Amino acid sequence: MIRYSSRSRVGYARLYRVYNDVDVYVEDSTYIGVYEKMLNRALNGKAKIQRVIPLGTREFVVEKALEDTELDGRRRLYIVDGDLDLIAWERMKSAPHLYRLQAYSIENVLFELEAVERYCTFAMPARTSGAALSSVSFDNLMSDVKTQLAPYVTVLGIARRLKLRDAIFSINPPSISRTERGKYIGVDKNKCQKRIRQMISKIISEVGLRKYRITKGKVLKIIRSKNLPAEQFVPGKSFLIWYLNHRVGYAGGLSHTQPTIVSYLAEHCTLRHEPKLSKRLRAVASG
Repeated sequence: MIRYSSRSRVGYARLYRVYNDVDVYVEDSTYIGVYEKMLNRALNGKAKIQRVIPLGTREFVVEKALEDTELDGRRRLYIVDGDLDLIAWERMKSAPHLYRLQAYSIENVLFELEAVERYCTFAMPARTSGAALSSVSFDNLMSDVKTQLAPYVTVLGIARRLKLRDAIFSINPPSISRTERGKYIGVDKNKCQKRIRQMISKIISEVGLRKYRITKGKVLKIIRSKNLPAEQFVPGKSFLIWYLNHRVGYAGGLSHTQPTIVSYLAEHCTLRHEPKLSKRLRAVASG
């Protein structure tokens, strides 16, 4: 298979114009068709987007958006994940055609209770909708996300804001997760708290206690000001979708690949986690 560079992919937009009313550039091609489902749902018939253009890394998408100053009348939008920058930075580079998801990633946008319930029913067809959702102990999962993973990711955001790079700040879900019958079904409280203490200790050793506390206050202020629930800034691919799949398997349901799960969620989500995207897309579509 021929692989084209990120820079050459920018030119795909001209080839796809017969399919699209708006040129939309995204990060990668992991989820073929998922962005299209999500974006057309947001547009609600105002315009059509049949093929998005994957460019590669988030940094490259932002770079191309900053460079895109042409006044050719063509409607376009560059969409990137919020990633840790969602909670780490007060000010990020902006551009007229750039949109940053108000969530860690597309997985977070699609991770809605109703969509998850529909997926659980799909993966456990012998059970009713309520029984399928209950089988994965969804409330318990969300409790883990709020009480254990939110503080963990907050500390990662502090490290990102301070531009600290160390192996201790890498996201490694198995290292802080608990297993039952070979399935990773949630957060291991003791492992997670130990990792948080190690990260805080490392930050303080690098920048000092005072700077750590000041930066922590800034990161928490960003989370509060954006009114971000934990499920929006905890890595969706690494934790939310991963745990969901393992829990379904643990409950006796069918396990699927992450692209399959995400595609199914995209079919049934309402985008209530990302209302600004709908507004922005419609504004772009109307010119």
